[in-house]
Amino acid sequence: MRKSMFITVVLLVIASLILVACATPAAAPAPTSAPAAPKAASGKLRLGVYGQYLQQIEFKDIVTAYNKQNPNVQVEIIAIPGEEQAWNVIAQKIQLEAQQKKASWDVLLGPTPFIEPGALAKLGLVDPLDTLIPKSVWDDVYGGVLKEVKYTGDGKIYTFPWWSDVFGLIYRPSMLKEATGSENPPTNWDEILAANVKIKSKYGDKVYGFGMDWNWLHRSMLPIMGTMTDKLFTADGVINLDDPAAKKTLELMQKLYPSLPPSSAEALGSAKAFQSGALAMEIYWQAQVLRAIQAKQPEADVKMVGFPKGTRSSTLFWTLGAMIPKYSENKEAAVDFMLKGMLDPLAVEMSQPGNYKIVPFKSAQKKLQDSGKQTPWAPPLLALLDTSEPIPSNQYFLTVEQPIYKEEIEKMILQNQSVDATLKNMKERIAKGVAEVK
Repeated sequence: MRKSMFITVVLLVIASLILVACATPAAAPAPTSAPAAPKAASGKLRLGVYGQYLQQIEFKDIVTAYNKQNPNVQVEIIAIPGEEQAWNVIAQKIQLEAQQKKASWDVLLGPTPFIEPGALAKLGLVDPLDTLIPKSVWDDVYGGVLKEVKYTGDGKIYTFPWWSDVFGLIYRPSMLKEATGSENPPTNWDEILAANVKIKSKYGDKVYGFGMDWNWLHRSMLPIMGTMTDKLFTADGVINLDDPAAKKTLELMQKLYPSLPPSSAEALGSAKAFQSGALAMEIYWQAQVLRAIQAKQPEADVKMVGFPKGTRSSTLFWTLGAMIPKYSENKEAAVDFMLKGMLDPLAVEMSQPGNYKIVPFKSAQKKLQDSGKQTPWAPPLLALLDTSEPIPSNQYFLTVEQPIYKEEIEKMILQNQSVDATLKNMKERIAKGVAEVK
């Protein structure tokens, strides 16, 4: 609320109290009608959607289903080019427009809590959703996801969750059967290492044993380290490099690297190797199962289970959602679309059975289960959404942690920098970077 409006409201309240105090008490008249219903959302809603998601599901159908519930909102879908790497451009656009007290979108669909909201919440350029969304809706969200959408700076929620990506082990049963004698996947990191040796012996350089995006912090070190400690992050929401699990994880990554395909240095490089039939196992999120099937790998021979275990069962996940820019022109319709459009049964089915994205609402999962539409890889991953650590929503991850990690892990893997030196450099550089951001 703007300051002038706040002062006006306060004066009106004071005046009302004075009038009540001075007036002669009288019996309250009997109500003649029921209280007025909340005003329905209406007007134009500019829905900004990241381009890659427009390619994955039919947003026009979602809008059509929404308009059946609320025909008074005219939704304009605005495609936003770029993917995860374009977050900085989007954040800068919102900042620049805020100086003129305007926004190109009323609601933005595609942000991830640790990316755009993490950068913009500190600046006050996105609206908190805590009180705009009913408590019953937040109670329906899996516990880990609810923790994820809370900004670490003030504990408020700036992202309405929609799709979660949860790490697990994706594998080819036939390849494991031929190489190890069993089509059952390894359950822990020691078994992964042992399977890698047998896969190398069986296939040579035609099929690699294991894959991951090793120079992306949240696609390699973080999920592995989370299986070795329940203190993955510090109080500030930064990777906890003082935990002994950090060194153990770097040592394990050194052992895993020889089994990775050459393309693993690229973003999704291991996933592409799996799609081509040149990889037996990979740690990725569930959408990569669908990508392998779309690439003509046999559907019956692409399986996914929970993440390999270290000293504990865990995983890492992140959630795509929606946020409302501070200067949105139709916030009422934005909230209405979140509740009715994004959670419509049609949207849920398009998202999870159709696009292999996990919808992180318990009631939605119950309906999918009851209807027989819940995908087979979902149950073991859903169980971890209440217990595993999400990437915290703050302004450090992509500006400080990821670039420093990438530089230091490449020194360790490609230039033989020692584990101790890698850990020391990461600690010092990340601590300095976080202090500068603060």
